[in-house]
Amino acid sequence: MAKTGVVKHPLYLEHKTGVLHPENPYRLQIIYDMLETNDFGGALVNIEPRFATLEEVLLVHDPNYVDRVLDSAEKPQIRFDPDTVTSPKTYKAAWLAAGGVMEAIRAVLAGDVGNAFALIRPPGHHALRDRAMGFCIFNNLAIGAKYGIETHRLQRVLILDWDLHHGNGIQSIFYDDPRFCIFPFTAIPFFRGREVLTRLARARGKATPSTFPLNSAVLTLITAISCAISCFPSPGATGRKSSWWLPGSTSITTIPSDR
Repeated sequence: MAKTGVVKHPLYLEHKTGVLHPENPYRLQIIYDMLETNDFGGALVNIEPRFATLEEVLLVHDPNYVDRVLDSAEKPQIRFDPDTVTSPKTYKAAWLAAGGVMEAIRAVLAGDVGNAFALIRPPGHHALRDRAMGFCIFNNLAIGAKYGIETHRLQRVLILDWDLHHGNGIQSIFYDDPRFCIFPFTAIPFFRGREVLTRLARARGKATPSTFPLNSAVLTLITAISCAISCFPSPGATGRKSSWWLPGSTSITTIPSDR
């Protein structure tokens, strides 16, 4: 039976946002504690994260913005936006978060594990190419998806973005790139899901798919995946063998976080 890889590291807890901040170290610490105190019968495999390289981060982010993140190193606090705050070790945690995602992807594609969870922070799917947003410093999922394309020669990537809020950063970064299809699962009415899906569908010349709230049943998930796959052109159109990888930006397969 294929095992599940888990990326975790104490440095992720060093991103200190304040006890009253909704994205604080405790939300990850309780998951780490659960993993330590329960017996999973050997089904889990630890995946050691690494720091992303500068070149890997620049696959997605603007160099000037990367410099701003580096400038926050060891400073007591930098507030990138009203929601997104740093602490002295945030910059290290952000580089390790992106690297942890890539190590999870590498392990799955190498066949070392059947699937993987990257239990990391800061989270990522709101971060834009040139700025932080919504608790997110680097767009970990976007970096991981580009890494899959550039390093492992995947041809296409389907991203199932499962969260209360829509991953606007993922959408913005990959909006014009046909190698990526983003399918958001959002808690309506907390984000205008139908408008987002309509824009994505029009960009690819497809009919508008339905909006799927988070409390939908398994059948909805299956229908949503089928609908998302239809965003891609037929593999026969290129004459090349398709490569499929399904990361989850929050909780499905690869990259869980509350955002």
